[in-house]
Amino acid sequence: MPGLKYPVPHKPMLGKGSIFFDRFDPVTGLPQGKIHLGNCTQFDLEDKPDKAKLFSSLNSTVTMIASALKKREPTVTIKGTDFSSMVAQDWAISNGKTTLATTAATLTGETVISAVQTANAKGRYFQFVNMNIDNVGTPPVLTQAPSTVLVAGTDYIVEDPQLGIIYIPLTSTIDTTGTKAVTAVYHQLVGSFDQVAGSSVPFLQGHLTFDPDPVDGQKIACDIWRVNLFANGKIGLIADDYGNWELEGDILDDTSNHPTSPFYQYTFF
Repeated sequence: MPGLKYPVPHKPMLGKGSIFFDRFDPVTGLPQGKIHLGNCTQFDLEDKPDKAKLFSSLNSTVTMIASALKKREPTVTIKGTDFSSMVAQDWAISNGKTTLATTAATLTGETVISAVQTANAKGRYFQFVNMNIDNVGTPPVLTQAPSTVLVAGTDYIVEDPQLGIIYIPLTSTIDTTGTKAVTAVYHQLVGSFDQVAGSSVPFLQGHLTFDPDPVDGQKIACDIWRVNLFANGKIGLIADDYGNWELEGDILDDTSNHPTSPFYQYTFF
C-alpha cells in the first residue's frame, strides 16, 4: 500500500538577507529612520516560554497532569561583522555618533613629559593633548627645560602621528634626573574623525526589519515592532580572525499599535 503523499510542495529555507534598525528617539519615542546593520551572519528569534507544571503525587510513578504558560519571553539575537562608525553607534550601545574635527593649528609650550616623569621616560610612550599631528611637513620639536632641543629620531620618535604618540628610546640623551620637563611645539592638520562613546546608554529601543534574500527556498520577511537591544559578547579589537559583534534583544509587547501581532510578524513572499 503506498504511503501518504504530502500535497503541498516542500519549502526549505537557507537564509540570507539584510537587517535594518530604526532606533526610537529616547525623548520623543519616535522613529528616526532605518540604519542598515551591514553584513550580519546571524539573525535568530526565540520564544522562551516560562511554564507552570503540575505533577501527580498520588503514587511512585510521577506523571505530569497539567501545564500552562506563565509568561512569554520572545528574544532576538543578531551577529554582524560591519565595524563602520554608522553601525557602531548601535552595537556599541551608544547615544550616537559624533565627529571630532581638527583644524590647522600650531601648538606651543605643551608639556608632553612632566619633570617627574622624565626620571623614567626612557622606554616609555607619551601622548600629545591633540591628535592628527603633522610629522612630514613640519614635524614636532621637543625641548627639555631650560633650553635643550631634543633630536628627532634619536631622543624621541613620533610613533603614531594620528594619535599623537611619541616614544623615548632607551638610548635617548634625555635628562632623567627628574627635574626638567619636556615641552613641544607641533602642528595639527585638518581632519575629521567619527567617534562613538561606547556603553553610554542603558539599551536601544527601536523597530527591527528583516529583508530576506535566501540562497534557497522560502523568502520570509520579519518585522519586530518594538525591541530593547543590549550588547552581548566581546568586541575583538585584537583577534586571529575577522571580528564580530553581537546584540541580544527583548521583544516587547506592542499590542496598542499591532493588536493582531503584538510581538513580531512574518511575511511570506
